[in-house]
Amino acid sequence: AAQGDDPTLVMRGAHLEGIEPGALSPAEAAGLVTLHPTVQFRHGLMRSAVLQTAAPEERRRIFALLGRLTERPENADQRAWYLAAAAFAPDEALATELERHAKTANHRGGYLAESAFLARAAELSPDPEERGRRYVAAAAAACTGGTHQRADVLLESAASLVHDPVERARATLAWSRSNEQ
Repeated sequence: AAQGDDPTLVMRGAHLEGIEPGALSPAEAAGLVTLHPTVQFRHGLMRSAVLQTAAPEERRRIFALLGRLTERPENADQRAWYLAAAAFAPDEALATELERHAKTANHRGGYLAESAFLARAAELSPDPEERGRRYVAAAAAACTGGTHQRADVLLESAASLVHDPVERARATLAWSRSNEQ
């Protein structure tokens, strides 16, 4: 449920976790999930339910495993996202990596992905001022992507963290852009 739809990655992860290949047979037989050609749950909410009912430490362990399994350069964005999902505590190196992937998303025109990367980078930032700066940047990307309500939520998160006058101006600009709509 945490991975997506690549059966090869699911099987590699299951092997590393010591899970037998036939462990998903009952779920397949019941029609809850198909594994070929891609991993598909019968309903999208089932995927969400499986993921949300897992204990937090189990989710972090699985996301860390997925991070290890996606080490190829073409999977860099996905790997960073998995590692961020596995993180338990603030981690500036990981926050910086997410910010780098946000810039890549921006260059591709993926403003909502940029916003998501920056918001997670903010959550992982140990320094409050950096956290606020990243929330403001995430809000600006959300505005550009047309998700103005999301931008407002991000700006609320940044409000008490941003003290630098330039960042406060950026926050004000993002706020005005989100309220134009």
